[in-house]
Amino acid sequence: MNKNILVVSTFFEPRYNYMEVQIADTLNNMGYNVTVITTDRCLFGNGRINDANSKYDIIRIKKLIRITDTVRPFVNLTQTLRDIAPSVAFLIYPGHGLSYYALRWLPITCAVISTFEDRNDKNRLSLKTKIIKRILKRRWYKQVFLKSSIIAAATNQTTTLFRQDKKFSKLVKNKIRTIGLGYDSITFTYDKNIRIKKRQELNISNEYTILITATRIVKTKPIKEWLIPIINALRKNKKIIFFLVGFSDNKYSYTIKEWINSLDLNDRLIPVDMVDSRELNRYYNISDYSVWFTPTIS
Repeated sequence: MNKNILVVSTFFEPRYNYMEVQIADTLNNMGYNVTVITTDRCLFGNGRINDANSKYDIIRIKKLIRITDTVRPFVNLTQTLRDIAPSVAFLIYPGHGLSYYALRWLPITCAVISTFEDRNDKNRLSLKTKIIKRILKRRWYKQVFLKSSIIAAATNQTTTLFRQDKKFSKLVKNKIRTIGLGYDSITFTYDKNIRIKKRQELNISNEYTILITATRIVKTKPIKEWLIPIINALRKNKKIIFFLVGFSDNKYSYTIKEWINSLDLNDRLIPVDMVDSRELNRYYNISDYSVWFTPTIS
């Protein structure tokens, strides 16, 4: 096997250190020749991304149509992939589009590892998303399952959903693996000095217990429902502060922020915008407990 590895991901934002970035960074550090094919779109808004000083090659596609988190690229990558000559391709979340379309260009000899994080959240999806999933994505999944050597499920729920689906169960049999949750031990580390300095910066004394949840604030997540026990705890104990990290430039984020501000909790329920992994590590350092409301790959 040659050492050329391809990572295909519709969204690829190094500053946020999501799974696709972790995979590329880890393989690069192991000595593989990593190439990433992605778009220049930002997952958290309408911005564009330009790379600087990357440790490996990142090819960003600009010609595409985007509907929410799904894209249709208008490129031909045949020659590009011939030049890359990957022995293994990681297809990150094919439901976002680019990884599915990449299948048509992959060499026959290339092994495919596809990753998914599907959850049972049908009731929270918009009508537009439900239509896209029903008409397009189930067909996409079938093609990806057929050509994958390994199907990597980020959570146990993803594995269960695929195995219980009558149209998918035979396709994923003997291929699917639950890869579990993990973290970057290099980026996310405890440092007493960081804890002291960040608490001083935020003017928080040691008498306060700090809780934190880091999650992308999007409409498919029942944020208000999740926060009810937190709100109850804050009202019973004046020495608790809760940080909710993950707000971005979308209508749902604005709505949740306005609701939080209306609760009059004396700045102890604090919304924080999306931050890069380095800044997120600072917030984790000042916190005493992390709170998770659902299986997550964050």
